[in-house]
Amino acid sequence: MSFEPHPLLGQPLREALKALDACGKRDVRVLWTAAPPRKNAADDPRCEAGEQQGAASTRVVGVRDDGDTLIVSRFLTGNPKEPSLPNSSDISGF
Repeated sequence: MSFEPHPLLGQPLREALKALDACGKRDVRVLWTAAPPRKNAADDPRCEAGEQQGAASTRVVGVRDDGDTLIVSRFLTGNPKEPSLPNSSDISGF
């Protein structure tokens, strides 16, 4: 007996939705889970802002009903974007 994991598992949510859309599935239900557990939700970068900063990534952790339902969670990436430094020509007085 062999087990083939669903090809959407581990994929970023946006990529999974694009793949399903390409297959004609447009009415996809997305269920959020808090896994892995968060110790202090107020300080946790696993939020929309954290994702925009590159500190988190929303990934598919479960697939139900052949892709009609995706279970997703936001994981830390450990790679937040560095704040952009001004161009050296923009710095005056140095």
